[in-house]
Amino acid sequence: MKVMTWNINQQSGRRDQIPDFVIDEIMKADMAIITEFKKPQEKLDEFEKKLEEYWLCYSPATHHKEILIAVKKKLTAEPIIEEWEKEAGEKPNFLQIYITVNKVSLRIIGTRIRIGNGSRIDYIERKQQLDNLICELNKASNERLLIGGDFNNSIIRGARDKTYYEVRQEYHYTEKGELSALYDTYNHHILKDGLLAAGLILHTPERNQSSWGYTLLNGNTDDRDVGCIKNDHFATTETIKLSNVEYNIDFITPANGYVKPNIYPPYPDHAILTADLEL
Repeated sequence: MKVMTWNINQQSGRRDQIPDFVIDEIMKADMAIITEFKKPQEKLDEFEKKLEEYWLCYSPATHHKEILIAVKKKLTAEPIIEEWEKEAGEKPNFLQIYITVNKVSLRIIGTRIRIGNGSRIDYIERKQQLDNLICELNKASNERLLIGGDFNNSIIRGARDKTYYEVRQEYHYTEKGELSALYDTYNHHILKDGLLAAGLILHTPERNQSSWGYTLLNGNTDDRDVGCIKNDHFATTETIKLSNVEYNIDFITPANGYVKPNIYPPYPDHAILTADLEL
């Protein structure tokens, strides 16, 4: 089963401007977890008609960015959506559904760690969101659980296969010699270690791939950089196997509207994270 997660960079004032190519990319997957989504209220019928082969599960509408999980109808009966009863300010963007594929029950979560101004306090608050997410995970069976989304963990320091305490000093200072906001607060390694303690494996593409931070050099999509941060990940229990975990930025083309060096809404500024899922 082909799964994907993608931050599509929608903003509250542009909710009816989801580009057509975003829908085309969603339709390449059996299941899609979409973050920074805004339901296109004035064009909802048109949007849902294009994706009529999918069950479309929406997070509750709030002033925060929303989440969409789309699952092909041929794979499962209508998903069950389960609410998280917690104040919005204390949790990440969140949507949880249950599906059954080939008589196997799956718990699917889409999430996005919310961000502030990049200060140490902001990163402490991001860690609190992660802690609250993990607490919510432990309230139900995690026998077969897939999480996908944008964890906003910022730049990675040190070898990714190490624990945080093995690479802790790598996060201590910025390149300017100042105390880093990532030090002992929230970062990739703290995220990975926290999920592992909860019985989850973090899946992030290897090699020189990034999910965010792209610029179009000289405004030319044939001359673009490779980004700078791996923010988008999957996390699974050991009972779910993921392979071919890759970031994809092939959609960044002039034909899709990418003609300026910096990427602005409504055009997605994150890579698509894809993988093959085996139960």
